Amino acid sequence: METKRLVARSILQKAWSITKPANDSPLSTSLALPLLSKHLIPPAIVNSEGTVASQSPRSLVYSLGPTKKYDFVRAQKLVESELNRRCARVSKHAKYDSKLSSDLSRDLAIRLRRILKLEYLNSVRYKIIIMISVVQTAPNRLTHQAMAIASRCLWNQDTDGSISVQAKIGRDMVATATAFIVYTD
Repeated sequence: METKRLVARSILQKAWSITKPANDSPLSTSLALPLLSKHLIPPAIVNSEGTVASQSPRSLVYSLGPTKKYDFVRAQKLVESELNRRCARVSKHAKYDSKLSSDLSRDLAIRLRRILKLEYLNSVRYKIIIMISVVQTAPNRLTHQAMAIASRCLWNQDTDGSISVQAKIGRDMVATATAFIVYTD
């Protein structure tokens, strides 16, 4: 097992030294990895004669960027419509209840993740994190309330993004849904 790790590490180090960019040149979006034998080639690429189909037997291309960008505009509309539809099911006279909030948050998180994971919105390597907050608002307009939610993470402006939507529930509740869509390579 240890020798396989050493071989893989040396292959990756050689590939990195070959494709290492100069200080001013931008990074490549694909990395060609040399192969030692046909046994390291995934079975989907080897045809019945034992030769490699459509790619050279010496290298495979590993994409470092998404092949299809995530459609954040369409995802925003879908999240907004689903959140409003789910929150409209709650009675307009319902008051804040911690059990109702907990169940609604769990249900909303599951439903929104399923919607955002659909194939026409998503490429294979996008990870989706859903955060739902259901809070009680002030009963009268004289009392001002505020809520601040902050998050911090490593972010790539080209591939990653977030969606935030808010909807009113019942008499005195507000639901805020935030979805983080992050590309992982």
